[in-house]
Amino acid sequence: MTFSWRRSLAWVALAGTAVPAVLVLGVAFAESVSFGFGPADRDYVEGFRVGWARGTTSRWSREQATVMLPVVIRGDAELIVLGGRPERDPAEIDVLLDDRALGVLPAGGRIAPFSFPLPPGRASFRFVSRTADAGHGLKLEGLRLAPGEWGALLPDARSVALSGAAAVLLAVSFLAAGFCPRSSALLATAILALPLAALDPFASLHWLRKAALVSSILSLVLVFLVRSQSKWVRFVPAAALLAASFALFHPSYYFKDVDIHREVTDVVRQQGARELWSRMDWYQERFGLGRASLEGRRRPMPYPPVLHTVVGWFPFGDTEDLLKWAGILLHVSAVVAAMLIAGRVSESEAAAVAAGVMAALFPDGVLELLRASYPALLGQLALVVMVFVVMRHGKALPSLSGVVAFGALFSACALVYNAGPLTLAVYLPLLVAAFWMPPPLPGTSGLLGASLLGSAPAFLYYGGFLLELAKSGVGGDGSGFAERLRAATAGWDVFGPLYILFGLAGLLVVAKRRDRLESRVLLAWAAYAPAVSIPVLLAPEPLYYFRRLFFAYPLAPILTAVSVSRRKRLLVLATLALVVWSLYRVSDFVEPFYVTHTGSLAKPPS
Repeated sequence: MTFSWRRSLAWVALAGTAVPAVLVLGVAFAESVSFGFGPADRDYVEGFRVGWARGTTSRWSREQATVMLPVVIRGDAELIVLGGRPERDPAEIDVLLDDRALGVLPAGGRIAPFSFPLPPGRASFRFVSRTADAGHGLKLEGLRLAPGEWGALLPDARSVALSGAAAVLLAVSFLAAGFCPRSSALLATAILALPLAALDPFASLHWLRKAALVSSILSLVLVFLVRSQSKWVRFVPAAALLAASFALFHPSYYFKDVDIHREVTDVVRQQGARELWSRMDWYQERFGLGRASLEGRRRPMPYPPVLHTVVGWFPFGDTEDLLKWAGILLHVSAVVAAMLIAGRVSESEAAAVAAGVMAALFPDGVLELLRASYPALLGQLALVVMVFVVMRHGKALPSLSGVVAFGALFSACALVYNAGPLTLAVYLPLLVAAFWMPPPLPGTSGLLGASLLGSAPAFLYYGGFLLELAKSGVGGDGSGFAERLRAATAGWDVFGPLYILFGLAGLLVVAKRRDRLESRVLLAWAAYAPAVSIPVLLAPEPLYYFRRLFFAYPLAPILTAVSVSRRKRLLVLATLALVVWSLYRVSDFVEPFYVTHTGSLAKPPS
């Protein structure tokens, strides 16, 4: 046993050494370290004007400004400053490394590169204007550290320590998941070292400062939360969490809804939850949150700010970072739920792992995470968990306690997310019908009672909106049938032909086992996808606004895994094919989140 512990500690220590070594080598042998101004620059700059221009990587400094990078200069290198004073009078700017003068930058009317040789020291640069100009010093579009020799630039000590600590914690997570010490160390090294080597140096250093330690700690927590599962089932959510953290904590990532959710959450942190809940309509108009067209004008839709309230109650941390972590955890939790459902329905560990991998990479699920649809992710998770709970505890429905418990569950799903009522209004009747299918399952009347009980609180919250919708008249927007049909069927293309093909095959497998409770619940879920188009066909305005198919996204990986769960080789091939397709789809729409900085899904102009 002593030898086993020593061996484990040795491999963990190896991971904690290998990852920092890869980081140091990646920076030391990099062609340059580039810093572009944008959404993530606030942790590195002081003395700059508030805000940055969307669609650019530029900021105006004030008369004195500082840029501090997590880099140490150890040899021959130069600083290249891309800056100027467009539409302002020319001025001379002193450039300093800490308090050591590097030279004078003659800022003219256009943006131009200026280079300065660098002595050894911390990469902390000061820009001091010799001319007072109402808060305008130098417009900077980027800094670049160019080494003259290998090893001239190194990451600072904090980044090296963070990479080592993250690697140790991740290796411990995989040990706790059930992997052998060698596999744990190799997995931790590969998962952390490959992105750190592949990303540009500043992106790697930024992720280390913002997300490395937290992601490793959360991975350890996830492993313990699903400790009853196999090692590969525990590995998938940990890997998904790390991948999502690389995506959302990339220094170039930006989407405008992040700002909106941060501002709404700050209301809770600064003025309390009561203020936000009591004036939610006003704050929706102010921040542009949750509005849709009704009777020809855009107006706030019912929007319970549950996620903003929970995040706002968190006692410490940056609001934007907390929201990103909330989105990552919700996405990963939905992956875990999909795995648990797939494993329960198929009774196959391999199918559960395959469903998790496909759910983690499902293109439009990734899109919603990048779009900062954090409340929608919370609503999706609540609904998917509801499906799992019905599968696992549906036999309690004949009892009074079961009716009350499920009524509370349905009510919570309706109140946690504004698309919840529409989803449940379609899904619960289908679930009741599935229970009634011959041979009927016990608890049908209990399910009906729980549905009615759970709808009461939802009517109290959404009643005013429903009354207004009724007064406006169903389908009162004057759309023709073709437009209604287009609105009702919009979104089906997100599944792609492979998912639809495997999904139909999985549906046949489930239908053959329809005597099981799990199969009935899954059949109702599958019927939901086409059935939800009916209310949208009748009243496209405003029901088109709600993400009605978001509830069905995890269903596609689950049915796919179930369809080939008995054929391991086919399961592997199907998973690989769908992973490749998903990555292709993701690469097609990921560019606007990292290149243009506009926060728009539109492609940038050529």
